[in-house]
Amino acid sequence: MRIWLNILLWTLLTCATAQNQKTLKVVTREIEREYRYQNEFLLEINAEKADIEIKVVDGHSVRLHLKQTAKDADVHIAEHDLKALHFVDKKERNRLYLHNYAQLQAGSTGLFSIINNKYIIEIPRNCHLRITNELGTVVIDGVKNTMRFNLNYCGLTLNNTEGQLFVDSRIGDVTLNDCHVDGEFITQNVNLKLQRVGGSYDLQCKYGSLSCLMNEQLTLINASLEQCETTLINRTGIDFSYAIDVNKGKINALDQTLKEKIKENAIKSSLQNKNNDDVGTVIIKSEYGDVNLY
Repeated sequence: MRIWLNILLWTLLTCATAQNQKTLKVVTREIEREYRYQNEFLLEINAEKADIEIKVVDGHSVRLHLKQTAKDADVHIAEHDLKALHFVDKKERNRLYLHNYAQLQAGSTGLFSIINNKYIIEIPRNCHLRITNELGTVVIDGVKNTMRFNLNYCGLTLNNTEGQLFVDSRIGDVTLNDCHVDGEFITQNVNLKLQRVGGSYDLQCKYGSLSCLMNEQLTLINASLEQCETTLINRTGIDFSYAIDVNKGKINALDQTLKEKIKENAIKSSLQNKNNDDVGTVIIKSEYGDVNLY
């Protein structure tokens, strides 16, 4: 009798749970545009709640596919919220400006749906980029020109990029794979990962972490860190010049000779080496964080 009672209770609970669970209804709007490309072209994006993917293609145009989505258990709420999503594009000479935003209707108390704006953009390789995004992601492959990012609660991934790079990011992982850039980074609450990177990097990082897998073309890392766990991996066989100053933390190195060398190095001598292409230089000032060398 007790077994049957347990089975009955389990069945009733399962049915009640299934009844309370509602399938999300999805409504979408899709926009496709193509713009004529010109030399020294700047693509500027001002986005929110957006996943932005930029790919390099051959040709003389910029192609955009934007999918705006609202999800809610009540399809009427989703439809209402989708109407609040707007998109603006404006082209002036060699500048293209793209902007998505939400504008509430009169009397509306807010958006209740799950909102997303999915950009897929194809551009020529030498296009300049300036991107602002909040609550989303940015993924870029193959661009070889100036790139500027202002990000908040947003992840950034760059693959096989070259050129000048400026990143200001608050909360969100930033990853560079196989890139060769001259970069300036200001980050807070960010996990910064540099994988097989060349070029030079000026870093101001507060909270989060820094990891770098160095390659032969890395010329300079100049990092000012606060409460960041730092890991540097050198498998190149190159004898980089290190100057590491750690306060309220420690230097961990598998190679004791390297550790002693770091202690002897002065930042002044490393700064003198940074303009020498034959010597890769690593300068780190760290407050409240360990530096690990492998």
